[in-house]
Amino acid sequence: EETIRIRIVDHGIGILPEQLSQIFSIKAGEGSRYMSTGLGTGLFISKELINHHSGRIEAFSDGLNEGSNFVITLPTTIESPLEKVSVSIDKDDEVVNSAKILLVEDNETIQMVMNRTL
Repeated sequence: EETIRIRIVDHGIGILPEQLSQIFSIKAGEGSRYMSTGLGTGLFISKELINHHSGRIEAFSDGLNEGSNFVITLPTTIESPLEKVSVSIDKDDEVVNSAKILLVEDNETIQMVMNRTL
């Protein structure tokens, strides 16, 4: 089965090794010293969306102040009861020229910056 891998590199505060296994939990953000604003449900929602597309997401970090890496793996073909959906990828191009992105962000300032960036 062919897959697409997306790596997101974050040079932020990192994740403690003992928290990596819980980072995608709905409760992961509760009482976290990492949260400054928001509900803390972004990684949980991301994992659920990716799972519903037969994919997976993994988090990696060397610890505090070491940043984080997230790797998303999605199949290029998804079986559906209604139809077979295929994603066509030009293997010669390394950059995708257009894509649709669903942005879920409850912090208005971050949302504005992300909208302008994307």
